[in-house]
Amino acid sequence: MMLNDLSGRSRIIIAIISGALYMLAFPPFPFGFLTPISLAAVFLLSITAKSKKEAFLYPFVSGLVSAGGLLYWIPRLMGSGLYVVLIIGMILLLAYMAMWVGLVSLATHQAHRFKPSLAYAVFPIVWIAQEKLREMGEISFPWITAGYSFGSYNTLLQGLSLFGVYFYSLLIAVTAVIIISMLFTIAKKRVPLFQILLLIVLFVPLYMYGHLRKESFEKSSDKRVRVGIIQANIDPLIKWERGRADSIFNLHIEMTKQAALSVPKPDLILWPESALPVYFSLEGRYNLIMHRLIDSLGMPVIFGSLDITFGEKHDDPRKYYNSVFYKAPFSNFVRYDKIKLLPFAEVLPFEGIFPIISRVNLGEADFTKGDTLMLFNAGGIKVFAPICYEVVYQEAIREFVKRGGTLMAHVTNDGWFGRSAMPYQHLNIALFRSIECGIPLARCANTGVSASADACGRVLNSTPIYENRMLIADIPEKSVSTLFTKTGDLIGKTALLLTFLLLICRLSLRLIWKK
Repeated sequence: MMLNDLSGRSRIIIAIISGALYMLAFPPFPFGFLTPISLAAVFLLSITAKSKKEAFLYPFVSGLVSAGGLLYWIPRLMGSGLYVVLIIGMILLLAYMAMWVGLVSLATHQAHRFKPSLAYAVFPIVWIAQEKLREMGEISFPWITAGYSFGSYNTLLQGLSLFGVYFYSLLIAVTAVIIISMLFTIAKKRVPLFQILLLIVLFVPLYMYGHLRKESFEKSSDKRVRVGIIQANIDPLIKWERGRADSIFNLHIEMTKQAALSVPKPDLILWPESALPVYFSLEGRYNLIMHRLIDSLGMPVIFGSLDITFGEKHDDPRKYYNSVFYKAPFSNFVRYDKIKLLPFAEVLPFEGIFPIISRVNLGEADFTKGDTLMLFNAGGIKVFAPICYEVVYQEAIREFVKRGGTLMAHVTNDGWFGRSAMPYQHLNIALFRSIECGIPLARCANTGVSASADACGRVLNSTPIYENRMLIADIPEKSVSTLFTKTGDLIGKTALLLTFLLLICRLSLRLIWKK
């Protein structure tokens, strides 16, 4: 069958296969090379569509399949109850994610109708623009960005230190249009020599740069920071049951004492997000125990807990925070409150703009956003501790590093999502942030995956999920200055600007044609 003459049945099959390939390209699967093929199918569907409806519909199906396969774990977050809300919410989320794929295809289709060669430039630009848009605003969810599918290719990924994750999404989208160009060339019984040369030019320099960057890092100082990572493996569904706090607290303390016996002694102990199921500032007994423990062991500890503040007046609303606490020996507690909250799970979008939304109860936590970036000084090492979902935001991590952060202590509780792909996807994203900003990583997850990595994003050691583990990680202390830390995301912002200009041109031409 000719590429330009696909039947409706062929299109739906291509759409489903495209979505499945995109899903298989992400952790825990190591098949990142499938992403360009998946996007190539979307591009083919867009430029061969006979109508706007076709151009949107079949790529929309592809987006539904990929989003459903990659985000199937989200319903576990709400647990039992509110099933109707949960089903409706999941349908809306998948439709929202698929909508962007359909819109990219529609824009490409319009460009192809205007001038076929223009579509080959428009598709990569608009694809990056929609990924960047999904990172912005109150309902941002930049989880399944195409670039993250290359997580298995560490040497190739060193270019993150130059341009960030959207550069790899661009690389994938450009590769996709080259693949389709090759198919059309082969269909004409010609050798796609030009396209092969383009692929060589795109990938070979990146591999060379990655090899040189890792090699230069190996020659650097071998000074290391030793971190004791406590993976207590507490089921989050029972953590908040009445009477469990003491046993959970004692388990973390015993594992910390064990870690302190290692030789040499750790420079830092790390507990996961919400390790203590209490509002820590209100718990005088726990405060006293932690003071004595840390002072006696002579090691600083970072631990997650919830916290609460009260208004000045009696009827002022209370504010609840998802927080981490830091304490060095013979000093006071320092608190960091999570700034980037997870939409619909930790905060309702637009609640600050429309206060009436706060009366809606979807089973979400009702946290207040923190407003202060916090660095902890652990014996000269400037540690920052993004909490769970915060690690998906490039600019948030970059801002910590710009302010002097040299070690990322990522704390999370991925136990909500069971034995799913989510913990592996989450670790993969954290490793991208390490390479982008040139900083080592210590990651503590309540049920796993806990891990450590150097500033090149190479995993040094890790734990299985759903096991009680104490991980002693010797992490190269060196952080590396990167171009991305200095300039930020130029690729995503440029794609947004170009897409806006393309839209203005399209509207202007439409007005001219009407006249």
